Amino acid sequence: MKMDKNTKRLITIATIAFIAFAAIAYAIIVWQWTTQITVLEPFKIATDLPTTLELYPGDTKSYWINVTNNAKEVFNATLHYTVTAVNCTVDITPENGTSYTVGDGQTVPIPITITVTINGLAPGKATISWWIERVSP
Repeated sequence: MKMDKNTKRLITIATIAFIAFAAIAYAIIVWQWTTQITVLEPFKIATDLPTTLELYPGDTKSYWINVTNNAKEVFNATLHYTVTAVNCTVDITPENGTSYTVGDGQTVPIPITITVTINGLAPGKATISWWIERVSP
């Protein structure tokens, strides 16, 4: 049986299309690559603040919060805290919301001073929650 000209063209085009499709599919499969990137928190926080503390009225204690920036860019570290006190007053320096500039690879020590006074009869009780906010300058 003899093929006509249009059938030969159709078979040739289909063969070329199949080869082209197979080559592209092979290239996609062979050259596909995936890279996952995890962006790490640049701040490392270290402190000598205790989790519990017993003080007498008028006592003052000093501590440190060290903020290390492991990134290659500058960030601001803002110290925040809340104080819940019953029958006492807690004074803390530095002020809540104080910001510090932390350069790349730099460690900034933040000195913390806590002073308590009693309001009325002892015992008093207080809870302090601390956190550092990282902000791009």
